[in-house]
Amino acid sequence: MGRVDQALRRQAWARGGRTDSALDRALARRTPLPAAGDRRVEVGSGFSPRPGYLHVDALPGLPQLDLVATDALPLPDDWADEVLAVHMVEHVPAGRLQDVLRGWRRVLRPGGRLVLHTPNGTALARAYLDGGLEARWPVLAAMYGYDRAPWDASSAGALGTFADHRLLFDLPLLSHQLTEAGFTDVTDVSGQDPECHHSRDWAPWVAGLCLEVQATA
Repeated sequence: MGRVDQALRRQAWARGGRTDSALDRALARRTPLPAAGDRRVEVGSGFSPRPGYLHVDALPGLPQLDLVATDALPLPDDWADEVLAVHMVEHVPAGRLQDVLRGWRRVLRPGGRLVLHTPNGTALARAYLDGGLEARWPVLAAMYGYDRAPWDASSAGALGTFADHRLLFDLPLLSHQLTEAGFTDVTDVSGQDPECHHSRDWAPWVAGLCLEVQATA
């Protein structure tokens, strides 16, 4: 994904508001619509949408995109069975975090599931402190969101000037924020998702890069 596209998408999520893409119009081309029990929504699907989900992002024109929304999900209350957010929540400004989490809670049916992936602050801190000087640049790239693959993040100059991560979580902090937003049964399921390429790509530099949790609405 290009840095310009990343910036547009994440700035749109940060601004708040939403486009005029109402659910009935935006999903008119989907036949049939997901039935109750199979309503799975991926928020911030980007250029790597997961199969089997309704894909929502702030940037039009992305692959398999179903809904364009800059913040509030244009979905009814208690509608979705699952909300998936893979490496998206770290881009949310701290002052808007609870609004975003509560918005995801709103669209989930009672007992619905949130699946959330984000960089693991504990793993990043450990890798930063235990690694040598050169090994710290890839860690900083992941920590601050410098849009560089670990093998390209070899120096300060290689990281460039664009960083877009706003937050960094460990399990206790993320669990607390999800509980504040009304979720229950927050569970650490890190390492159980074979589709998460982030952990795989970063493994030589940061063991356990991804903090993966599930929570119940």
